[in-house]
Amino acid sequence: MSNNHFIPKAQVETLGFRKHQQWLNDVFCSREKLPKFLWMMVCCGGGKTLLPYIALAHLRARGIAQKLIWVCPRANLRQSVAETGLSSIIRTSLGTRFQIYESANEHNPSKGGDGFVTTYQALASDSANINLFELKRNKYVIALDEAHMVAEGSLWHRALIPLVDEAEFVIAMTGSSERADGLPIAFLPYKEVENVVNR
Repeated sequence: MSNNHFIPKAQVETLGFRKHQQWLNDVFCSREKLPKFLWMMVCCGGGKTLLPYIALAHLRARGIAQKLIWVCPRANLRQSVAETGLSSIIRTSLGTRFQIYESANEHNPSKGGDGFVTTYQALASDSANINLFELKRNKYVIALDEAHMVAEGSLWHRALIPLVDEAEFVIAMTGSSERADGLPIAFLPYKEVENVVNR
């Protein structure tokens, strides 16, 4: 797999896959070589929930990955993420369901299912490297939800680095390419631009 790619915001279709969902599905259908790390800009309510499952379904079919770890910014989101894997929307769109368990640094977090959902805070407090051990045991897709919340060089960033290195594929999803505090976003491939005029 090649280096980071950044995918701009996409407009929404009214039927079937939305445009960014269809784009991701088409990427997996049409490309033999894939980037290891994809950024996708999706506004709140724009349909990002399906994206990690599209990635897992395709990479599992290729024998590249087996499971999904979904990282979200708040503990109260874990349950809703776990429930989406079993939803009729996932079943209708992808022809299968995914058993995703909630985890806060428990041993065997996927419990024999299709993966688990945790938080950035939990990963940062995982002094026993339970999650890294799990990624070494199985081939994982990592989904970083609201990825702009991870500042470059932060505790969350440092906790994620070994997991991202170990993962087979990473999809970072966010509705913002900037942080309120102006700090760089972790893993985002910035490019220096000269002679920029502010208006």
